[in-house]
Amino acid sequence: MKKITYYAFTFCFLLFGILSCNSDEDSKNLITVDQEDVNQSLNTKFDGKIFSIPSPILTMLLVKKVSKDFHPEYLAPTSNVDNYQSEFKRALLVGVYGADLGYTSMYRDKNKIMEYLVTVEKLTNSLGLESSFDKNFLERYQNNIDNSDSMMYIVADAFKNADLFLKSGDRKSVSALMLAGGWTESMHFASELAIKHKNKELTERIGDQNQTLETMISLLEVNNKQNSNDELIVLFKDLKESFDKITINYEFNEPETDAANKITTLTHKVNFDIDEDTLLEIHSKIKFLRQFIIE
Repeated sequence: MKKITYYAFTFCFLLFGILSCNSDEDSKNLITVDQEDVNQSLNTKFDGKIFSIPSPILTMLLVKKVSKDFHPEYLAPTSNVDNYQSEFKRALLVGVYGADLGYTSMYRDKNKIMEYLVTVEKLTNSLGLESSFDKNFLERYQNNIDNSDSMMYIVADAFKNADLFLKSGDRKSVSALMLAGGWTESMHFASELAIKHKNKELTERIGDQNQTLETMISLLEVNNKQNSNDELIVLFKDLKESFDKITINYEFNEPETDAANKITTLTHKVNFDIDEDTLLEIHSKIKFLRQFIIE
């Protein structure tokens, strides 16, 4: 079975399941996952705590595998971007529009790519993140507009730099909101496509987000600046109640460790059993949460 090796990454902004960043400490360790195993997860650290994060690249591959067609109707509208005045809303929307930029890049729709690129740039500039989305970024992106893989990694690099800038400046609350917005938009796409195509693999990928959801609730609580996250936390916790209805089937196998090369291969198997009613309930709550973010 074909293998792909990834750097272990710190828990940072996840752009439609394709973005990641790594710290100097974590980059010393490698995690190998099976390309064909879309249920595999990576172990990562955030503020000293270990979390399990679904593999970003494999999520992207699965979404593209499930739906070959581009669905612009699933994108968040950009017409109201100038109406978002608070840091809270702008941070959330950077996550949402960043996910949409990743989606349009994947399908190489040039008109939509430029629309969401301009929108992301406008919002990040309003948050003081100009250095991450500067002239160099725009030039690199436009020069690779016919290569979806290159575009995604260029965007990933920009958001990695933005995340590091925010954390170094003690603005973790903004980083947490960006993550929440990006995760919500990615789950919006995933749930829409899972229902549309009745796809088991994508449904299980949604089930694999339960731990990630719990982690994000904790991040939003810890970084609840002036209680601005209160209503958002309530919505996330309500969604978590639906995720908790998912049945998890776990088959443990000892990981294979190559101490000399500091490589660990995860061999355990996890399956998620989500009945139709639970999936529809999750979809409905994600839709409501997303509307709260973009309204």
